[in-house]
Amino acid sequence: MHWSWTYCLYCTFTLIFWIQIQMIFLQAVHWLHSFYMLFAVMLIFFALLPQVRNLYRK
Repeated sequence: MHWSWTYCLYCTFTLIFWIQIQMIFLQAVHWLHSFYMLFAVMLIFFALLPQVRNLYRK
């Protein structure tokens, strides 16, 4: 796969991990946490679509 597709997935999983760590340390959930978590899940969903994977195939 192309490096940009792989980098997108790495960044998305890092974002999810970082948000989870923030919620653990803060012992609270802010609306921005929910927004960015939804954004990260949507990015993963769209990156794994067959059309996108075929586009970024080497």
